[in-house]
Amino acid sequence: MNNTSLEDVKEIVRIHFCNAKEFYEHLKLLEVINDYQAFFTLNENGLFYNQMDPAHISAIFMKFKGIYESIKECKFGIYLGDFTRIISNEDLKNSKLTLEIDIANKRVRILTNTINLEGELIDFDEENNIPEPKLIFDVEAEIDLRNLLNAIKSFDCIKISIENDKLFIEGRNEIVKKKTFIPSKFNNFKNGTLAYYNTCYLKNFLKKVVKLKNIAKLRFSNNKPLNISLETKIARIDYYLASRVEE
Repeated sequence: MNNTSLEDVKEIVRIHFCNAKEFYEHLKLLEVINDYQAFFTLNENGLFYNQMDPAHISAIFMKFKGIYESIKECKFGIYLGDFTRIISNEDLKNSKLTLEIDIANKRVRILTNTINLEGELIDFDEENNIPEPKLIFDVEAEIDLRNLLNAIKSFDCIKISIENDKLFIEGRNEIVKKKTFIPSKFNNFKNGTLAYYNTCYLKNFLKKVVKLKNIAKLRFSNNKPLNISLETKIARIDYYLASRVEE
């Protein structure tokens, strides 16, 4: 006999995604911020992830696109590593995916045609949920993220600048500096704009995000955070990195 009540059914939310492997890569991307826990908000506008790393240097804002079988406003967290470390690419090959949130029983399930993975929901951490900043940038350029990654991968910090209508990345470490031209399609720019950033968090983000998409919008201004914005098949992603103070 099925003991599931109608009230229990109302407490189950299902979101369907067209590409299981891509959903998995999005979860892996969240590990850049916190490889232990991830916190989500679900409401009538969709499923959202807004979280800052413990050092308060970088943050990711993500809005997921999917087919919502049911909606119930809630906030929940998952033990991120419990999911990402036991799923293989073979598990997700050519699969669609359903994210099932069982609010009544505090369980979350990742379902494909080959796996049924269940884990525990954890209490939402309000401290980690932050509003996305509302910033106006002097520069917005469409770039290939692989070019950015190649320009910064050997350096501890970078200077990003606009000179003579061109975008440059100057990588720096204790021994050398290297200045690289980055091909760009500008939506707006201001010659003389420059900003400094540490690369540790940025490199980790780029290594993972290029598995999802290469072309993205890069935004920055003098002494403001760096913003990288892109859309994949299943989410809109905005990454922010705090600026470095140069003495």
